[in-house]
Amino acid sequence: MGLSTKLNSILQNPLVETFINLIKKLKSSKSYWSVSYLVLLFTLREAIAWKFGSAIRTFCEEQATESSMPFVWDILGFVFDVGGSIELVGLGLFIFIVLSVVKVSDSETNAQATPFKEKLLGFVIALALMLGFFSLNYYQHQSTTSEITKNIDAKFNQNDKQLEEIKALIKLQGGDETAFLEKYFGSDYKQVLKNPQTYQNLKEKLQQHQGSIQTLIEEKEKLQKKIESRRLHSNGVQKMIDKAFKELRFEDVLDLLNHFIKNNEELEKDLLNAHYQKALAYMEQLKYHKAKEEYETYIPLGIKDTDILHDYGFMYYQLGEYDNYLTINMKRLELLLKSSDENNPQIAKAYNEIALAWENKGEYDKAIEFHNKSLKIKLATLGENHPSTATSYNNIGGAWYSKGEYDKAIEFHNKALKIRLATLGENHPETATSYNNIGTAWYSKGEYGKAIEFYNKDLKINLATLGENHPSTATSYNNMGTAWESKGEYDKAIKFYNKALKIRLATLGENHPSTATTYKNIGLVWDSKGEYDKAIEFHNKALKIRLATLGENHPLTATSYNNIAVSYYYMQKYQKSFEFMERALKIREAMLPASHPLLIESRNSLETIRAKVK
Repeated sequence: MGLSTKLNSILQNPLVETFINLIKKLKSSKSYWSVSYLVLLFTLREAIAWKFGSAIRTFCEEQATESSMPFVWDILGFVFDVGGSIELVGLGLFIFIVLSVVKVSDSETNAQATPFKEKLLGFVIALALMLGFFSLNYYQHQSTTSEITKNIDAKFNQNDKQLEEIKALIKLQGGDETAFLEKYFGSDYKQVLKNPQTYQNLKEKLQQHQGSIQTLIEEKEKLQKKIESRRLHSNGVQKMIDKAFKELRFEDVLDLLNHFIKNNEELEKDLLNAHYQKALAYMEQLKYHKAKEEYETYIPLGIKDTDILHDYGFMYYQLGEYDNYLTINMKRLELLLKSSDENNPQIAKAYNEIALAWENKGEYDKAIEFHNKSLKIKLATLGENHPSTATSYNNIGGAWYSKGEYDKAIEFHNKALKIRLATLGENHPETATSYNNIGTAWYSKGEYGKAIEFYNKDLKINLATLGENHPSTATSYNNMGTAWESKGEYDKAIKFYNKALKIRLATLGENHPSTATTYKNIGLVWDSKGEYDKAIEFHNKALKIRLATLGENHPLTATSYNNIAVSYYYMQKYQKSFEFMERALKIREAMLPASHPLLIESRNSLETIRAKVK
């Protein structure tokens, strides 16, 4: 049977004949073109929604934020965003072609009047076609939506539990849960916290935070001011970025900025602002290596914006790259001195940051020189009895301590303490910090009884003002453990270290540098007790966290390698000891100046171990 015979057989089928006759009647009626145009228009809408729906939606969202009639853009966005598939485009074209190719005789075409039944038939066919299209479209859209809904439900079904978890962390910081959340996100904070990004990022911020809960709000306000000073030309996009920053949705911020950068490559100023905002988003997530890529690739070092330079430098400080941190801050200081009064508080801050750079590089005299410059400005503008002046005395005491001049350190820490007692009172976290610093200086003088006396004062204030389960209280327990360890009371030391560890695991989590410090301290006690296997177990825990959070090339990572090397040395496993000490030395050579005591210590230790290996 040939192809034409088969085709004739199909066309003579009663059902097909009926369908063709219906189309003929439709074509001979006045309803034909209205039905055809409807099919064509719907097919065109499907094609546009399929190909450009996402772009149209984004454009409409941007226009809606700036328009006086946002509902118009909302409707347009809805019309072209819903549905859209190649299958429905194909179906529409097929129906239109079928309607076009069926031939109608002249006598049928020239009919003078269209009977009511035929009008009704045309209306029914048009309605059936439209319902068919919308049913398929709805089914397709619902299939996609149901999958999305399932995913959303899966993410949000723990929302009540997550909100309680967030409130518990706020309470640990000594804050009013509802008041904090309303100040931080607004009255709709429950809805905002449903977003997984918002929940996770706030949780991490609360876990990492130490000190007053109010400082988190202040930090967020500072971030918003930075963004305000570096806005993009597209107000609609910037508003979406602002909202994402406010709700801690940093991945959304990065997506919006990447899309903006891709579509605005010719706008030089906007590109710089966009990359700066990307760097800020990475820094908020503690992804400093990612922030470094943004700064070094897209933001020139010669930039004269002191705010951007401040964040540029802070990124290097967090990565332990103190030479770069110093270079950036010297450039920033130069710009500030040219553009403002010499007693500007920003200049005092710049002096302080340069001092920190020198201190971390082991250049303690230079650190003290710049701390004194900062102090001079504060005395001139704020006077002696001001908490900020106390901070400068505290910093100078810290530099003298790092230099090994413990009596000088105690002298300046006592000055800070005197001001804090007068201006802040006994039960204040900064007063507790002064007691802690004085205790540490006495500890380094070998006066462990005096150290414990001051550490106890620090602990008492923290328990009274912050409570048991607070990171600062954990630090107090940690320092008590260090003092008891040095007195040879190893079991007491482990008891205090374990209290610190319990709090840090509960408030900061496993993967936090402070948790690593506690593991390191417990490891050192087991070293002192001669339990080297246990010591290595805890040193390895500290190393794992530091590699994950600080990276390979960081001074604290070098300290962990050094501690493991020492434990293996005492176990007489010299080859293992040599391997770890070599890693510590490699990092310290890259990060520290040749005269730094830790670098000299590593070189000497490696030579001692090398002699044992031979």
